[in-house]
Amino acid sequence: MNSWLKQLVDFRGWLTTGAAWHWYSLTTVSLSGLLLVALFFLVTSQGLSYFWPDAVDEWIVTGVVADSEPTGSSGTQRLFATMLEQRQVDIPRADGDILTVRGQELLLEFQVIQGDTFDRRYQWFSDHRIVRVSRPESILEVSFKDGRRVYGYPLVLNLEQPVEGRSLTQLLRNNGWREILQQNDLDEIVDQPIANTAELVLRLQNGDDLTISLDQVRQLVFPNEAGWSYRLGQFLQNIWAFLSTGPMPDYQGGILTAIYGTVLLVLLMTIILVPLGVITAVYLHEYASNNLLTKILRIAISNLAGIPGIVYGVFVLGVFVYGMGAQLDKLFFSDNLPLPTFGAGGLLWASLALALLTLPVVIVATEEGLARVPNDLRRGALALGATRSEMIWGTVVNAASPAILTGLILAIARAAGEVAPLLLVGAVKYTGQPLIQGEFPFVHVERQFMHLGYQVYDFALQSTNAHASVPLAYATTLILLALVVLLNLVAIRLRARLRRRFLVDFS
Repeated sequence: MNSWLKQLVDFRGWLTTGAAWHWYSLTTVSLSGLLLVALFFLVTSQGLSYFWPDAVDEWIVTGVVADSEPTGSSGTQRLFATMLEQRQVDIPRADGDILTVRGQELLLEFQVIQGDTFDRRYQWFSDHRIVRVSRPESILEVSFKDGRRVYGYPLVLNLEQPVEGRSLTQLLRNNGWREILQQNDLDEIVDQPIANTAELVLRLQNGDDLTISLDQVRQLVFPNEAGWSYRLGQFLQNIWAFLSTGPMPDYQGGILTAIYGTVLLVLLMTIILVPLGVITAVYLHEYASNNLLTKILRIAISNLAGIPGIVYGVFVLGVFVYGMGAQLDKLFFSDNLPLPTFGAGGLLWASLALALLTLPVVIVATEEGLARVPNDLRRGALALGATRSEMIWGTVVNAASPAILTGLILAIARAAGEVAPLLLVGAVKYTGQPLIQGEFPFVHVERQFMHLGYQVYDFALQSTNAHASVPLAYATTLILLALVVLLNLVAIRLRARLRRRFLVDFS
């Protein structure tokens, strides 16, 4: 008993010394760091795997596969597919009114490319239906200019008299075209311009032959071509295509439009946010007296930081979109009514919603920065003949500019990934209207826009094709994180320059 009491006293003493809380803090920080690294690894690995070129296997299977075939058809069929998952399942057996397990069966999930277009379908097959699996290097992937893709075996290349146009090398790039065609020697024609009427005959998986006009082709690729250099080149090309093209149907194309929308949203939010937040913070700290009203204002600002983002979206929708926007339409855009201009969600109202959402962050950070400016600096400016306004805006605010940018960095980090208010005030899954044009007013802030965070939400939760959309959601999340980090690095770099300039000016 005495030993137990001694251990208890020692434990209480260890708690009172504060050493326990040091270990607790170290443990929580370590766990947070591990979770952050795990999250980054998950998003990075899953996002980059979306761009890695997949090999296409030829599967010979038995039974009904294609939806177009009649039920009960037999024989073997050829599929171009990629296996995704294996799963062991129980086979039920009816014993009277009781179901028992007869045995187990291995099910394979395929990503099947069917038809004469790139239409991926996902289906489970029993392993006993697989006759043969091979990975022919001669399978060709044809990418069209409109985003479609076709897979098959190239049979014949018909070339007429060459005219002005792209050469076959430009189409094939460095994809290692081999001598697999039957009627032409590619070593002699590969660098010649392609005739506008040149055609390629492709044997599809169902046995049909498809004739393709090469003037409609963007790229020819052998997905099963061996070599890391080839796959790395395709990997980089896929990333560039994803970043430099707009969206296409069936989860094809890229996210260039969403990147534009996200960057413009953050820039417009910054233009609205910084003046409003700085002016409010300067008034509270430099002009207003420390009375009951300012205390209530500070409490209200602190509480605003905890309000969910969707509340700001509802507020902007009701007050600004349906209220102010409708009045602007009546005054300046009556010719367009009943179609709304500013009376519907758009880039301007979404920026305003995010500015209101992040306003408390900038106000608190700016006021803390103003509080750290020494009073000797204020008195010195006044002693040199500066007015109070010149002292505040020319000296104090300049000295607090790193704190202002710190608040802006925190605001960008939160606003760039915010989705809830954008659902109500202008973000859409797809829009064909450009936000930037070469004629006045150049930037159309009244139009709906695409946003990376909204795209992640749509891909992850709204799609009926999870196999195609979830990898795309990871890739979009990776790009969104990279964009947020890039915007923050720009702000951090600017903050460092302002801090160095301040030290030089007042040293």
